[in-house]
Amino acid sequence: LEKLGYIYQPHTSAGRVPTDKGYRYFVNLMVTETNLLARKSERNIQHKVLEQHMRYEKLIDLAAKTLAEATGNVGIVGVSGLIYSHGLANLLSKPEFQDHENVIKAAEIMDRMHELVSEIPRVVNPIVFIGRESPFSAAAGCSLVVTGFETPYNTLGRLAVLGPTRMNYEKVISVVGEIKEMLESWQNNNSQIEYDNTKAGNNRKMSHIRLKKQKEKNNA
Repeated sequence: LEKLGYIYQPHTSAGRVPTDKGYRYFVNLMVTETNLLARKSERNIQHKVLEQHMRYEKLIDLAAKTLAEATGNVGIVGVSGLIYSHGLANLLSKPEFQDHENVIKAAEIMDRMHELVSEIPRVVNPIVFIGRESPFSAAAGCSLVVTGFETPYNTLGRLAVLGPTRMNYEKVISVVGEIKEMLESWQNNNSQIEYDNTKAGNNRKMSHIRLKKQKEKNNA
């Protein structure tokens, strides 16, 4: 190293110390390694963000399924352009939809779901649109219970239940409120551990909601 100019001996009784060239080599090497670590860290962060985003999408989908199962109607959740809906079979099984014309109208609503959800008012508390009051379901003889919820993307998501005008409004409003609370609690947990615990808790809570509503249905 001394012959290469990386170290030198200041005087005969001293040990070898780095030269300016030696320090430059060390700094360049350190910067290169730091850049590699930074790029690796950036990739890890991007991966975690993407993974968390995908997990949130699954949670949104689960919320729509729970709305449908707990209310026996159509559950709809929309966030950042993504729309999840479940329960069309629930709607079509209602007596109102034994009429062929109503079935076609309901199918049209589902086909235009992305467009129609954007027409749902931006609200923060549950509101009810009965029959013709609804932004898009009057033609099919339906009512809509809808609320907004805060998302991790600093946007307002939409949570809705679409069902016949004779739906059990008290029950549906209760379920919508519980799912809204669950979705908003998710974003308050920033660490992965907190997220995993919240997700497990939310799954249990959704299961509890379904079981509770099923018991109510059986006892009715």
